[in-house]
Amino acid sequence: QLGDIFFDFQGLSEKKELAQSLRTHLTAIIGRGPIILQTMFEEEANRHVALNFFGRLKKERGTHSHRDKVNLKHGGIMPLVGAVRLLALRNGIEATSTIRRINLLQERGVFNAEEADDLIETSRQISRILLRQQLRDFQAGANVSNYVSPASLFRRERKTLIGALKTVDSLQDKVRMVFTASVF
Repeated sequence: QLGDIFFDFQGLSEKKELAQSLRTHLTAIIGRGPIILQTMFEEEANRHVALNFFGRLKKERGTHSHRDKVNLKHGGIMPLVGAVRLLALRNGIEATSTIRRINLLQERGVFNAEEADDLIETSRQISRILLRQQLRDFQAGANVSNYVSPASLFRRERKTLIGALKTVDSLQDKVRMVFTASVF
């Protein structure tokens, strides 16, 4: 689980060429071994966007301190980054930045200009909301986490977040179609 993050490795400053050679080699291996990509897709399919069946924010349940909050890392950022990474690897793209991957996928025709722009803006929106909450937590002396209370957001921010998560959900549908050649 989460083995796909290995493909975002970075080399030490004096070993960047070695890291790039390794990345090129691994990307070539993945291109020749579709079973690796299929296994990565199956793991990715287990990541779910933080939206419920009705398209509303999916809040944590239970009695823990994160009750009624949304985990934006696991329910937003990771599904977005993972889906883009998977498409990039499938297309032989060695970049490690999500935004760079999106731009390169657009150049290769995987995304049109509007899709790429939507995904980049989605990444920024989710990250902005999460970072702002983390700064609030830090300033209040609370534990900094990946959880955001929808009640702490303005109505416009909630709508923006829901729209961003719907974009990630659509991206996951696209990845599912690419890897399974089916709509569902």
